[in-house]
Amino acid sequence: MLRVFNVVTGRLVSFPAPPGTAGWVPNPFDVFSKISPGNQMMAAYAATRPQRKGQGRLYLIRLTGPSRWARVVPSSAAPFYARAAWSAKGSWLLYQGPGGHLWSYQVTTGNIRTSSTPCCQYTVMVAVPNRPG
Repeated sequence: MLRVFNVVTGRLVSFPAPPGTAGWVPNPFDVFSKISPGNQMMAAYAATRPQRKGQGRLYLIRLTGPSRWARVVPSSAAPFYARAAWSAKGSWLLYQGPGGHLWSYQVTTGNIRTSSTPCCQYTVMVAVPNRPG
């Protein structure tokens, strides 16, 4: 069970592990900043079976609104130590996709972008705006 505590409202929300997974990947493996800018979404890895392979899939979790859900991010299977990051404005989730390359997923549209950039087996991954403001 993944539990999210809202420090502003004092509300605790629980999310069961996605069906077919071995459960949410605990810290210290899943150490990236999970909450999106704007505090509406969260990203977390769930372990895939068989567990001995050390693989997970990335899930988006909706934290606000009348319905809360977790849905898998397309092409996001990766080793437990892979990292992900939100874009500076929170509209894109950057993560390790197939071939160990940087992929991005636009939450609002479902658009996916691929890259040839080797990716995401770093201790820290940060997204910053490329323009002032």
